[in-house]
Amino acid sequence: MNMNRPTKIQSIVDKALPDLLMGETTLEAVMAAYPEQAEALRPLLESVLWVQARQPDAGLGPGYLETSRLRLIAAIAHQPISKWHQFWRRPTPQRFAVQSFSFVLLIFSFVMVLNSLFLAARLAIPGDFLYPTKLGFEAVQLALTLDPPAAARLQIEFTQHRTGEIVQLVLLDDYLHLPATVNRLEVQIDRAVADLDSLQVTDAAKAVELARSLEKLLTNETFIMSLLRETEPAFTYAGLNQAIQATTSGLTALQD
Repeated sequence: MNMNRPTKIQSIVDKALPDLLMGETTLEAVMAAYPEQAEALRPLLESVLWVQARQPDAGLGPGYLETSRLRLIAAIAHQPISKWHQFWRRPTPQRFAVQSFSFVLLIFSFVMVLNSLFLAARLAIPGDFLYPTKLGFEAVQLALTLDPPAAARLQIEFTQHRTGEIVQLVLLDDYLHLPATVNRLEVQIDRAVADLDSLQVTDAAKAVELARSLEKLLTNETFIMSLLRETEPAFTYAGLNQAIQATTSGLTALQD
């Protein structure tokens, strides 16, 4: 078992100090023999040599070595402990309780920040800073959903997100991001229909239920976008017409 640091330094001092004071060895030789403890040993042993050099006539009384050794050990014991050594110190119940509370608080804070980010991202629309985060959350959510009916339900929910984004962009007169959003809608409808087709093989009843939900959604969104097309400027027709074509194609695919 390894000795703790003060005990190890004490052992080195007991062994090296007499020879060092008698001139039978040198400080550098001691440092070379104990490189791992050199940083702590050097200033302490240099202090002893400094005192000896200024008291040449004092001699080495019987208690001199023992007194010097005890002073060295006391100095070592009161040296500040580095953060790294503090981390590896044997935990006490109090330290363990504080560290556990700090860890729980850190995890709680992280969850709260992540939840706030998720809620903010859900409200983002194309062009917003958090919109890529919204798409990323959707991808992760879908990847973690292993139940086929639940995955198909998510695809329908994401389809509603895309149609809602188109309506918001038009109402905000943000026509710059409209084409890319319509393209995402087309891809999303294709994914939703494909998942429903796959679900038809394993759970026909659930597939029919979800298909009706998607059909109702696409019908409502087609109606809303048709109304918008009648009230918005003519240069929005191309984007809205493409979006209406995508929802109409999705309805046709569901009926096949």
